[in-house]
Amino acid sequence: MKEEKKASVAALVFGVIIVAGIIALYMGTHIDLMFHEPKDLMELIEEEGSPKKGEYVSVGIDAAVDCYAETKHRINGIIPAGTDMHYVLWLDDGSFISIKVNGKKNIEKLDKIVNETQRYVNGNSDTLPAKYELSGVISTMDSEIEDYYRQDIRYWGIDESGYPIYYVEIDETQSKLSAWLMMGFFALIEVICVIALIKAIQEKKQEKLAAKAAAMNAPITDENNNLYR
Repeated sequence: MKEEKKASVAALVFGVIIVAGIIALYMGTHIDLMFHEPKDLMELIEEEGSPKKGEYVSVGIDAAVDCYAETKHRINGIIPAGTDMHYVLWLDDGSFISIKVNGKKNIEKLDKIVNETQRYVNGNSDTLPAKYELSGVISTMDSEIEDYYRQDIRYWGIDESGYPIYYVEIDETQSKLSAWLMMGFFALIEVICVIALIKAIQEKKQEKLAAKAAAMNAPITDENNNLYR
């Protein structure tokens, strides 16, 4: 029983440390999204040369080449919730980048921008559509999505030697709300672990005090089991 209590306390201490580490890691990778306003993508590219993973950016979209992939949407990468669509964006400086969006309104708007862009490229329209503002976190693409992205770039004859192509993705599906909800979930687990740890430590102390009190109140006998008075 005593060894079980020790193991229980040790497990809870380990749990508290692990969850604290997860919280620190999550906050470190989502700090821009949680605490800052998005940076304008074109200004960021002008300042830094290229967008970097974890940066929270906004982009005005008036040209999109194609919708090149469809994937299942998972909230915070865990909970299934609909569909994500991946598009190749044509930015103001002539460069290209991928964006992942979720939600009927965004998908319909970007599909319309793709159609209007094709009309513009084919000479059937003199202007591109009005800019549609979106924001998201710069993320790496998994290997399968990147392959589709590269194939689509080649299909449309986009020459990397003439146009900058960024092999990262604007993940519009990551929002401040989802980030704070996930942080709240981790924080709740941490609080539960800490409360359980405090309770286990208190129970252990009470058991020690009870054992000490029992020892002090135990009758004292000699070697012949005769009680001392």
